[in-house]
Amino acid sequence: MTKHTSMIQAAASATSHTPNGELANAAYCDVIMPFIEKSRSNLAQELVEYDQEAKCILTSFVMQYASAKRPSPNSLHAECVQAFAEENEERAASGLSPLEVPKRGRFRRFIHALDKMHCMMARHGIKIAACHVRFIPSLHDQPPQMLKALQVLADVGSDVTVNFTNGMVTGIGPKA
Repeated sequence: MTKHTSMIQAAASATSHTPNGELANAAYCDVIMPFIEKSRSNLAQELVEYDQEAKCILTSFVMQYASAKRPSPNSLHAECVQAFAEENEERAASGLSPLEVPKRGRFRRFIHALDKMHCMMARHGIKIAACHVRFIPSLHDQPPQMLKALQVLADVGSDVTVNFTNGMVTGIGPKA
């Protein structure tokens, strides 16, 4: 179990005294994590030719696309270019070669590599994602339990808030 998963389960257990908290926790494990992992896997395949430092920078900015703040690819690219400029200054001072800064089109390709369901849940919420299940190709090859768990999350969505930060679930709790 990753540190992130244990953090989420701790947040979910804070509300687990309610049936909805238990449902949200179970549905999280069944639904949200597989799509986040698929996004990470797809992105890792796209970033194969980059140095480790460049991969870290790119991953952090690309994964921010799957966020409730709904940043635009252009704004993320601009922030990413700035981060590369700062890193390249440090590398130049150390006598290392500069990292390759991706062009805007390539950065968009990295964003498009993210799992559509992951982005939909993070940017628009679980209820809307559940309504668009039939249009999201990555769900078509999932087992029926995945769809059932997604529906559970959508059903308890009115009573439970799932918090996303940078495309990652950072908490599950009762709606205020």
